[in-house]
Amino acid sequence: MTTFYRIGDRTLFARGMPWIAGFAEGVVRTGECPVCGAVRLQPTPVMLARLDPKRGTQWPDMIGDGHLVWLFIGSGSFVEALRAEGIRVELGGRISFTGPAPKRLSLDDAPDYYWVNPDRHRAAKMDYAASGFVGVERCASCGRQSYDIRASRSDESPRVFEYDASSGLDLFTTDMGMGFYCTERVLECATKHRLTNVAFRPVEQGPFEKPVTYWR
Repeated sequence: MTTFYRIGDRTLFARGMPWIAGFAEGVVRTGECPVCGAVRLQPTPVMLARLDPKRGTQWPDMIGDGHLVWLFIGSGSFVEALRAEGIRVELGGRISFTGPAPKRLSLDDAPDYYWVNPDRHRAAKMDYAASGFVGVERCASCGRQSYDIRASRSDESPRVFEYDASSGLDLFTTDMGMGFYCTERVLECATKHRLTNVAFRPVEQGPFEKPVTYWR
């Protein structure tokens, strides 16, 4: 039986990790949807990020973002490690950095970073009710999903979805937003290659549970 994890950065649980506070270039604001009124921020193939100047002493293999919070950003080493283990990774673009930088972190030493295209990693259909979402609706015009935040218990519920194994994707997204999930093959890869700052949370737990320790 396949084991699934929600995957992201673990900046809040690790010392010395930098944090993206915003973007100087590379974010496009879409027009307002005529039906639901939603306005979306879209990343571009070339992005220029600004770091929180008060956080960061080392460059990790996965970096968090407080602006486009759904972005899945990994280093070149992260991408190479996954591909070396036969794990498919579809990139959306590259991210570089502009100052000011944290005092103990040099922008000249920054590795290559890339964001992963969530649309090309779609491989699962969320069971909304079992995952704690109430009143899920999708805009017929732009496809934006919404749900009743007050009635939902998604912050403390497991994630339940139907995974399409035929997709061949071990790193994948669902039809519920841009959050990424993975199989145990990705965790095994992170352990083998000692990838840093990656959070793996079993889907049976809530999305904000403390991530598992995958190497010491």
